[in-house]
Amino acid sequence: MKPSLCIIVPGRCLRHGPLRRRHRLINYCRSYRSREEDLSGLQHNSERLKTQLQLLETRYQTAPSTDQDFRNAIDECITSCSKCLDELGQLGDKYSPPSTGSAAQSRRHVLSRRLRYPFQKEKFESFRQQIHGLHFVLLGYMQVLN
Repeated sequence: MKPSLCIIVPGRCLRHGPLRRRHRLINYCRSYRSREEDLSGLQHNSERLKTQLQLLETRYQTAPSTDQDFRNAIDECITSCSKCLDELGQLGDKYSPPSTGSAAQSRRHVLSRRLRYPFQKEKFESFRQQIHGLHFVLLGYMQVLN
């Protein structure tokens, strides 16, 4: 029996390349399958953040005079939330199906969008984390205002 050939490259064995490719393919398939669940969860969280942002803005406008530094912090938080939601909306628009064109073009666009999702998943995950963090900041400001 021949010994297995392993070409040593600083810190790597080249015969493990197929295993890495298989691992990447499995991760791609997992990301592809989780697409609908990920996007619906992100949509739900962004809607919840919009609602909390509206509540904070209403409460902020009707609140008695507060410290100027606190008001500046709330203004900055509101700006950050709005910016995050706008960027998420732009990314969502990029992945939404075209409103005009033939059915074949629409199907190709939807398929293309679905196939690209695993490569863009990090962007969506980043937005999910930002929304989660902003959610807790908004809750803290709401508690202070109450």
